[in-house]
Amino acid sequence: MNLIAKKFDELTTNELYEILKARAEIFIMEQNIHYQDMDNIDYESLHCFFVEDNKVVAYLRAFYQNENKNVVKIGRVLTLKHGKGIGKDLMEQSIKAIKSKMGCKKYV
Repeated sequence: MNLIAKKFDELTTNELYEILKARAEIFIMEQNIHYQDMDNIDYESLHCFFVEDNKVVAYLRAFYQNENKNVVKIGRVLTLKHGKGIGKDLMEQSIKAIKSKMGCKKYV
């Protein structure tokens, strides 16, 4: 799968909707975690995801952990298709995109 990596203001309306839908499906419905998912960090994040049949099937976001922009934190990691290696592919491709687009020295 080819990775899509975009800043918040580059996302299309459909991409944003599919990202939020996938996050709700995994974190709220599957894992029964109840919290405010939309936390304003999305505005400053790089959103990395795979799309299949116009649906987000794997996703993560990356954002600077501190103001000096040396460390990037990776969070909201999910895959909708388990046991197929998509999570590994997402991480490997996303780390390359994070290094390229965010210029950090370290990621956590």
